[in-house]
Amino acid sequence: MSERSGSNGGGQTALRRSNGNGGGQEATAAVWAAITGLSIGEAWLRRDEPKAPEVVARYQDAVSQLDRGVPFAYAVGSVGFRTLDLKIDPRALIPRPETEGLVELVLARCASGLIADIGTGCGCIALALAVEGQFERVIAVEQSAAAAALVWGAVAGGSYGSAYGTFDVDIAYARDDDNLERLAGALTTLGATLRGAPPDLPFQLDAKTLANGANFTFTTRLGSLDILGDPAGAPPYRDLKAAGTTITVSGMEVTVASIDHLIAMKEAAGTAAPSGFR
Repeated sequence: MSERSGSNGGGQTALRRSNGNGGGQEATAAVWAAITGLSIGEAWLRRDEPKAPEVVARYQDAVSQLDRGVPFAYAVGSVGFRTLDLKIDPRALIPRPETEGLVELVLARCASGLIADIGTGCGCIALALAVEGQFERVIAVEQSAAAAALVWGAVAGGSYGSAYGTFDVDIAYARDDDNLERLAGALTTLGATLRGAPPDLPFQLDAKTLANGANFTFTTRLGSLDILGDPAGAPPYRDLKAAGTTITVSGMEVTVASIDHLIAMKEAAGTAAPSGFR
């Protein structure tokens, strides 16, 4: 699990709040640990440190969901699976503990070759096999577009062995006219709207708008999507793509940025690389 600590004030008593389902301090420490990527012990020991307001807001939302009876994994947005910490929400079922045993059986019986996970859901089996196995290729297939989108956030880190799951999808894109037209069309199909912008803010989603900007953050019907025409810390798109690695997700070939470029972009964005990611 990675460690994230907030540098802003506020929320110093967050871990002292007891949720309505009982459990008191231990339960709320577990929620805070899941939200921040800390262990429960670390979360409790660091309970009096200043906390970033956006992290406190996520914590309070998770506690509110638990009070309404939402399962813990859905409330905090992540679930542990073997060596992985995966993003999860109602678009896919929460992995059952015995599914980890299925991965163990596959690893014991198959040492190499091609593996296909049909109906991958949140991607737990495919990603675990990709991280722990020595397979030439792992293919994840999912009929539900919403469930498949859930896997994308974990693909970049998972392809390099990271157990850290992200909570949106970042796409670097070529800025030639033809690609801007295709990108605008794809975003329109996804029902993309500017994330965090007032609902009445005028915004025309077309190639001209994309050409006049560079980096955009969207909310779509499949989840959060950020498009980066000029990602901080990255080389020009052509070099970024050339240095990347091609993987297969839901039968489609996708180029993932190299590990060095991923780390450089995270550092440039001011977020520490997850522990073990280097």
